[in-house]
Amino acid sequence: MPELGKEHSVIVLDLEWNQRYGRQQGLTTSLAQEIVDIGAVKLDASLRVAGQFQVSVKPVVHPVMHRHVRRLTGISDEECREGWPFLEAGEALKAFCGEHFILCTWGPDDFPVLQRNLAYWMAPQDWLPHPVDAQRMYSLLQCDGKIRQVSLQDAMGTLQLPLEFPSHRALHDAYHTAQVVRRLHAIAASLPMDDSRLRSMNPATGQTEARSLLVTPHRSIETLLADKTLFSLPCPGCGEPGRPLSGRRHIPDKRMLEQYAACEHHGYFRARFLPQRTAEGTLSLWAWAAPATKEQARLYLNVLTGQHTPPKRRNRRRGRENRA
Repeated sequence: MPELGKEHSVIVLDLEWNQRYGRQQGLTTSLAQEIVDIGAVKLDASLRVAGQFQVSVKPVVHPVMHRHVRRLTGISDEECREGWPFLEAGEALKAFCGEHFILCTWGPDDFPVLQRNLAYWMAPQDWLPHPVDAQRMYSLLQCDGKIRQVSLQDAMGTLQLPLEFPSHRALHDAYHTAQVVRRLHAIAASLPMDDSRLRSMNPATGQTEARSLLVTPHRSIETLLADKTLFSLPCPGCGEPGRPLSGRRHIPDKRMLEQYAACEHHGYFRARFLPQRTAEGTLSLWAWAAPATKEQARLYLNVLTGQHTPPKRRNRRRGRENRA
């Protein structure tokens, strides 16, 4: 169990972001999600609320609020136009967090979005620790030790915690997540030390995926791909470099690359790389690795060598006629 609040403060973070409005803007940027609302709650060593942070961010890449985002969050175009520039908002968030803190989010989505926005504006990321996933903590403690995707509202209902504010605003969701974290910490403290759920919540033993985001000086895909130092394949289990099984390949219908490798201690794993354009016109490289099976690695090698034959598509109309 992560020792939340034992030595450092806990920053519970939540974000809301905008996305491209169909084909209206015709942008070539790779910043798919642009942050428009940042909310955070600081918990002290006793997990009591010690401060809160909220700032609206003025979108530049996607200035028109997507109708789904506007309907879900209630954030209007007028509110966004009055927001802070992202770099100023990021500096304010950094100052609020302080020097020593544990970062906590609900689910695995917010932290990569923050990383991508920082990379797009070429802002430093070394002050950000990898977050504790409160959603994962909840599912391990409340769902028989199984990892499940549970909404924050459903978790609060199960834990009998009141929804004090409307959902889908960054500060409100951060506050509600903080209440869930406090309740989960109390539940975990009542369990015996040898409970398997506590071991599973330890970040050192529960790591199943390794992620990294690098800002590079390269401006073209060709020079980026030629830089072999960027495409290291760390094992998600131990972090040691793996043995590449073959070259990289482009994933059909996506702008990312894929490669398989093998670790002497943890077996096969798959790495994916996604180049992204920054505001300065250079490229950043988003990379992540996850465990893979021997069968997945074999299929990958067959695809590269041309031995893989995709299954034939069934004629649905003929099938319907036959069933009639």
